[in-house]
Amino acid sequence: EKGYAEADPTLDINGGDAGHKLCILMKLIFGMDIKLEQLDPRGIDTITGEDTKFAHEIDSVIKLICYAKRNGNDVYATVRPMMVKKENLLSDINNATNAVKMENLYSQQNILIGQGAGSLETGSAIVSDIVFIARYGDKSLKNYDSKGYALKSFNDLIFPYNIIFETEDYPGITGLITTAIGDQNINIDTVSHNVRSKETALFSIATKPCSYSQITRAIEAVKSKAPKVLIRDPKIIPILY
Repeated sequence: EKGYAEADPTLDINGGDAGHKLCILMKLIFGMDIKLEQLDPRGIDTITGEDTKFAHEIDSVIKLICYAKRNGNDVYATVRPMMVKKENLLSDINNATNAVKMENLYSQQNILIGQGAGSLETGSAIVSDIVFIARYGDKSLKNYDSKGYALKSFNDLIFPYNIIFETEDYPGITGLITTAIGDQNINIDTVSHNVRSKETALFSIATKPCSYSQITRAIEAVKSKAPKVLIRDPKIIPILY
Protein backbone atom coordinates (compact mmCIF):
# COMPACT_ATOMS: atom_id res chain seq x y z
CA GLU A 1 0.00 0.00 0.00
CA LYS A 2 2.90 2.37 0.69
CA GLY A 3 4.74 1.44 -2.50
CA TYR A 4 7.71 -0.07 -0.65
CA ALA A 5 7.41 -3.35 -2.57
CA GLU A 6 6.41 -4.20 -6.12
CA ALA A 7 3.09 -5.89 -6.92
CA ASP A 8 5.27 -8.99 -7.24
CA PRO A 9 7.53 -8.52 -4.20
CA THR A 10 9.92 -11.37 -5.04
CA LEU A 11 12.98 -9.21 -5.78
CA ASP A 12 12.25 -7.05 -2.72
CA ILE A 13 12.41 -9.93 -0.27
CA ASN A 14 14.77 -12.49 -1.86
CA GLY A 15 17.77 -10.16 -2.06
CA GLY A 16 17.54 -9.57 -5.81
CA ASP A 17 16.84 -5.84 -5.75
CA ALA A 18 19.49 -5.25 -3.09
CA GLY A 19 21.94 -7.34 -5.12
CA HIS A 20 21.41 -5.18 -8.20
CA LYS A 21 22.32 -2.13 -6.10
CA LEU A 22 25.48 -3.83 -4.88
CA CYS A 23 26.49 -4.68 -8.46
CA ILE A 24 26.22 -0.98 -9.34
CA LEU A 25 28.18 0.09 -6.27
CA MET A 26 30.95 -2.43 -7.01
CA LYS A 27 31.18 -1.05 -10.56
CA LEU A 28 31.45 2.53 -9.28
CA ILE A 29 33.88 1.80 -6.46
CA PHE A 30 35.98 -1.14 -7.67
CA GLY A 31 35.44 -1.04 -11.44
CA MET A 32 34.16 -4.63 -11.31
CA ASP A 33 31.53 -6.06 -13.66
CA ILE A 34 29.63 -8.40 -11.35
CA LYS A 35 26.48 -10.33 -12.15
CA LEU A 36 23.82 -10.83 -9.51
CA GLU A 37 24.19 -14.61 -9.37
CA GLN A 38 27.89 -14.24 -8.51
CA LEU A 39 26.85 -12.64 -5.21
CA ASP A 40 24.72 -15.64 -4.19
CA PRO A 41 22.01 -13.26 -2.87
CA ARG A 42 19.89 -14.35 0.07
CA GLY A 43 16.81 -12.52 1.25
CA ILE A 44 14.66 -11.93 4.30
CA ASP A 45 12.06 -14.48 3.22
CA THR A 46 13.60 -17.11 5.52
CA ILE A 47 13.77 -14.88 8.63
CA THR A 48 11.41 -15.78 11.48
CA GLY A 49 10.24 -14.06 14.63
CA GLU A 50 12.49 -16.33 16.67
CA ASP A 51 15.49 -15.20 14.62
CA THR A 52 14.77 -11.58 15.53
CA LYS A 53 14.52 -12.54 19.22
CA PHE A 54 17.94 -14.20 19.08
CA ALA A 55 19.28 -11.03 17.45
CA HIS A 56 17.86 -8.93 20.28
CA GLU A 57 19.61 -11.18 22.82
CA ILE A 58 22.97 -10.08 21.41
CA ASP A 59 21.90 -6.43 21.19
CA SER A 60 21.33 -6.57 17.44
CA VAL A 61 18.61 -6.25 14.81
CA ILE A 62 18.29 -8.13 11.52
CA LYS A 63 18.79 -6.10 8.34
CA LEU A 64 19.24 -7.07 4.70
CA ILE A 65 22.82 -6.03 4.04
CA CYS A 66 24.81 -5.55 0.82
CA TYR A 67 28.42 -6.05 1.86
CA ALA A 68 31.68 -5.68 -0.05
CA LYS A 69 35.20 -5.50 1.34
CA ARG A 70 38.53 -5.26 -0.47
CA ASN A 71 41.64 -6.97 0.91
CA GLY A 72 44.47 -6.26 -1.50
CA ASN A 73 43.29 -7.46 -4.91
CA ASP A 74 40.55 -9.65 -3.43
CA VAL A 75 36.99 -8.39 -2.98
CA TYR A 76 34.58 -10.29 -0.74
CA ALA A 77 30.93 -9.53 -1.38
CA THR A 78 27.49 -10.81 -0.43
CA VAL A 79 23.84 -9.91 -0.04
CA ARG A 80 22.15 -11.52 2.94
CA PRO A 81 20.41 -10.83 6.25
CA MET A 82 22.84 -9.92 9.00
CA MET A 83 22.48 -9.31 12.72
CA VAL A 84 23.58 -5.69 12.96
CA LYS A 85 24.83 -4.53 16.34
CA LYS A 86 22.93 -1.60 17.84
CA GLU A 87 26.17 0.40 17.96
CA ASN A 88 26.26 0.33 14.14
CA LEU A 89 24.33 3.20 12.54
CA LEU A 90 22.83 0.79 9.99
CA SER A 91 20.84 -0.86 12.78
CA ASP A 92 18.63 2.25 12.96
CA ILE A 93 17.82 2.46 9.22
CA ASN A 94 14.14 1.54 9.04
CA ASN A 95 11.08 1.42 6.78
CA ALA A 96 11.83 2.62 3.22
CA THR A 97 15.05 4.39 4.16
CA ASN A 98 18.26 3.15 2.54
CA ALA A 99 21.81 3.82 3.66
CA VAL A 100 25.26 3.36 2.16
CA LYS A 101 28.11 3.23 4.65
CA MET A 102 31.63 3.51 3.22
CA GLU A 103 34.79 3.01 5.25
CA ASN A 104 37.89 4.45 3.63
CA LEU A 105 41.58 4.59 4.48
CA TYR A 106 41.87 8.36 4.82
CA SER A 107 38.37 9.82 5.00
CA GLN A 108 37.18 7.15 7.46
CA GLN A 109 33.38 6.74 7.44
CA ASN A 110 31.15 8.32 4.81
CA ILE A 111 27.40 7.71 5.06
CA LEU A 112 24.62 8.45 2.56
CA ILE A 113 21.02 8.13 3.73
CA GLY A 114 17.82 8.62 1.75
CA GLN A 115 14.46 7.19 0.80
CA GLY A 116 14.71 4.00 -1.22
CA ALA A 117 11.07 3.38 -2.10
CA GLY A 118 7.74 5.09 -2.55
CA SER A 119 5.96 6.49 -5.58
CA LEU A 120 7.15 10.11 -5.38
CA GLU A 121 10.67 9.17 -4.32
CA THR A 122 11.09 6.67 -7.17
CA GLY A 123 9.48 9.00 -9.69
CA SER A 124 11.78 11.88 -8.79
CA ALA A 125 14.86 9.66 -9.14
CA ILE A 126 13.79 8.48 -12.60
CA VAL A 127 13.05 12.03 -13.82
CA SER A 128 16.37 13.22 -12.41
CA ASP A 129 18.22 10.50 -14.36
CA ILE A 130 16.38 11.38 -17.59
CA VAL A 131 17.19 15.09 -17.23
CA PHE A 132 20.84 14.31 -16.44
CA ILE A 133 21.22 12.11 -19.53
CA ALA A 134 19.43 14.71 -21.71
CA ARG A 135 21.76 17.47 -20.51
CA TYR A 136 25.07 15.64 -20.56
CA GLY A 137 24.51 12.78 -23.03
CA ASP A 138 27.63 10.69 -23.66
CA LYS A 139 29.57 12.63 -21.01
CA SER A 140 27.39 10.97 -18.38
CA LEU A 141 28.58 7.51 -19.44
CA LYS A 142 31.87 6.97 -17.67
CA ASN A 143 34.01 3.93 -18.34
CA TYR A 144 35.15 2.66 -14.95
CA ASP A 145 38.43 0.88 -15.55
CA SER A 146 38.85 -2.53 -13.99
CA LYS A 147 41.71 -2.67 -11.51
CA GLY A 148 42.13 -6.43 -11.79
CA TYR A 149 40.37 -7.18 -8.53
CA ALA A 150 39.15 -10.75 -8.05
CA LEU A 151 35.75 -11.56 -6.57
CA LYS A 152 36.00 -14.02 -3.70
CA SER A 153 33.29 -15.83 -1.79
CA PHE A 154 32.10 -14.02 1.31
CA ASN A 155 32.25 -17.38 3.06
CA ASP A 156 36.06 -17.23 2.84
CA LEU A 157 36.14 -14.03 4.90
CA ILE A 158 36.74 -14.25 8.64
CA PHE A 159 33.54 -12.99 10.26
CA PRO A 160 31.51 -13.42 13.47
CA TYR A 161 28.32 -15.46 13.11
CA ASN A 162 25.18 -16.37 14.99
CA ILE A 163 24.21 -20.00 14.41
CA ILE A 164 20.58 -20.93 15.11
CA PHE A 165 19.95 -24.59 15.93
CA GLU A 166 16.67 -26.47 16.06
CA THR A 167 17.22 -29.86 17.66
CA GLU A 168 15.58 -32.70 19.46
CA ASP A 169 15.28 -31.77 23.12
CA TYR A 170 17.35 -34.11 25.24
CA PRO A 171 20.01 -33.64 27.95
CA GLY A 172 23.48 -32.70 26.77
CA ILE A 173 22.57 -31.41 23.34
CA THR A 174 23.95 -27.92 23.97
CA GLY A 175 27.20 -29.39 25.27
CA LEU A 176 27.52 -31.67 22.24
CA ILE A 177 27.15 -28.74 19.85
CA THR A 178 29.41 -26.32 21.74
CA THR A 179 32.10 -29.01 21.92
CA ALA A 180 31.89 -29.59 18.17
CA ILE A 181 32.25 -25.84 17.61
CA GLY A 182 35.22 -25.62 19.98
CA ASP A 183 36.90 -28.56 18.24
CA GLN A 184 37.04 -26.39 15.10
CA ASN A 185 38.97 -23.70 17.01
CA ILE A 186 35.96 -21.39 17.06
CA ASN A 187 35.64 -19.16 20.12
CA ILE A 188 32.07 -18.86 21.39
CA ASP A 189 30.86 -15.42 22.42
CA THR A 190 27.40 -16.19 23.83
CA VAL A 191 24.84 -19.02 23.99
CA SER A 192 21.20 -17.96 23.95
CA HIS A 193 18.29 -19.16 26.04
CA ASN A 194 16.65 -22.36 24.87
CA VAL A 195 13.19 -22.01 23.36
CA ARG A 196 11.41 -25.32 23.87
CA SER A 197 8.37 -26.50 21.94
CA LYS A 198 7.02 -29.99 22.61
CA GLU A 199 10.03 -32.23 21.95
CA THR A 200 12.31 -29.72 20.21
CA ALA A 201 14.73 -27.04 21.34
CA LEU A 202 15.65 -23.83 19.56
CA PHE A 203 18.77 -21.87 20.54
CA SER A 204 21.57 -19.83 19.02
CA ILE A 205 25.32 -19.61 19.48
CA ALA A 206 27.17 -16.39 18.65
CA THR A 207 30.80 -16.89 17.64
CA LYS A 208 33.88 -14.77 17.54
CA PRO A 209 35.29 -14.17 14.03
CA CYS A 210 35.84 -17.43 12.15
CA SER A 211 35.40 -18.88 8.66
CA TYR A 212 32.13 -20.22 7.31
CA SER A 213 33.86 -23.51 6.55
CA GLN A 214 34.84 -23.93 10.21
CA ILE A 215 31.17 -23.68 11.12
CA THR A 216 30.04 -26.13 8.45
CA ARG A 217 32.67 -28.63 9.64
CA ALA A 218 31.35 -28.28 13.19
CA ILE A 219 27.80 -28.92 11.98
CA GLU A 220 28.94 -32.01 10.06
CA ALA A 221 30.63 -33.27 13.24
CA VAL A 222 27.35 -32.89 15.13
CA LYS A 223 25.50 -34.81 12.41
CA SER A 224 28.13 -37.55 12.57
CA LYS A 225 27.96 -37.94 16.37
CA ALA A 226 24.17 -37.59 16.64
CA PRO A 227 22.68 -38.18 13.16
CA LYS A 228 19.06 -37.48 14.10
CA VAL A 229 19.56 -34.63 16.56
CA LEU A 230 19.21 -31.72 14.10
CA ILE A 231 15.62 -31.08 13.00
CA ARG A 232 16.90 -29.01 10.05
CA ASP A 233 20.15 -27.46 8.89
CA PRO A 234 21.13 -24.58 11.20
CA LYS A 235 20.85 -20.98 10.03
CA ILE A 236 24.22 -19.24 9.86
CA ILE A 237 23.74 -15.47 10.07
CA PRO A 238 26.70 -13.04 10.00
CA ILE A 239 27.02 -10.47 12.79
CA LEU A 240 27.88 -6.93 11.65
CA TYR A 241 29.56 -4.69 14.22
